[in-house]
Amino acid sequence: MRGRKATFVEAAVVIACIASAVMSPAPAGAWGFTGHFIITRAAIEALPPGLRTFYQSHADFLASHSIDPDKWRWDDLDWETVCSPERGLAALEGNERPRHFLDADAVAPYPFSEIPRDFSQYRELAGNEWEDWGSAPWTAAAYTILLRDEMAAPDPDLHRVLCRSAILAHYVADLSQPFHLTVNYDGQLSGLRGIHSRFERHLVEYYDEVLNTRVRAAAPQALVLGSPIEAAFEMLVDGYPAVHALLRADLLAQRVAPLDDSGSAGDNPAYMRELWEQSGDLAAVRMAYGAEKVASFWLTAWDSAGRPDLRKLTSGLADQER
Repeated sequence: MRGRKATFVEAAVVIACIASAVMSPAPAGAWGFTGHFIITRAAIEALPPGLRTFYQSHADFLASHSIDPDKWRWDDLDWETVCSPERGLAALEGNERPRHFLDADAVAPYPFSEIPRDFSQYRELAGNEWEDWGSAPWTAAAYTILLRDEMAAPDPDLHRVLCRSAILAHYVADLSQPFHLTVNYDGQLSGLRGIHSRFERHLVEYYDEVLNTRVRAAAPQALVLGSPIEAAFEMLVDGYPAVHALLRADLLAQRVAPLDDSGSAGDNPAYMRELWEQSGDLAAVRMAYGAEKVASFWLTAWDSAGRPDLRKLTSGLADQER
């Protein structure tokens, strides 16, 4: 979920790419609350056996709290029901909104090799624009550090381990959503405003059962990452071409089943069927990729912590998992 302004430079970058959308299909995918639930549960199954057992025993908590970072921006949130946001690292200071995306094409041309990996250098480059452009890769890397540190603590706190795992899952999954990687985050620069919600919420909710089955079956096994920040940028490179495929899919679906002026697809089954026809396979692939990366970030934190036996934290803490 997101919402912010686009600059003139941002528009110029994306508009130059729109012409290729009709001719160049590429992998794609997007998700709202239901998508995060599916990705987080699939990520658990992608872990190696020992760590998987621990995470499986807390699957409901992890899935339900994987949407907490989106809830943190609710005006009427009951803070007793969610994990608390954490600070202490540079990428976690300031507003919540930019942590969910990076408008990579506003910062540098694809494949984004010119974007500094160091957060302070990125801030210096972006200046006052950095909150508009986003900071998702550094947020994912920061929560990997926080999770590692708690796992490596002499007396780890189960609730903190689970909360940091769930929140890390959210930010990593956001990076596998192509519209979190571009200034054209809602199709607003190509006359397709509303595609963000139509894809990440309407499509995923409409086909949640089949996506749940396919994502769990397709998610590769987790791997230890050499560098979390480099892995986050690899996700940008992998996911960005999918923006054009999704714009194309939406354009074709609207030709078959035009939307009303609101742009909502929830009450247009014909549009949903056509969008699924155009992008359903790609959605499953992208979500499975997101699940594998969530699992890999978890695994990397655990490996960096010295591979502690987390199962000993499970007993006697039922009250913490409400």
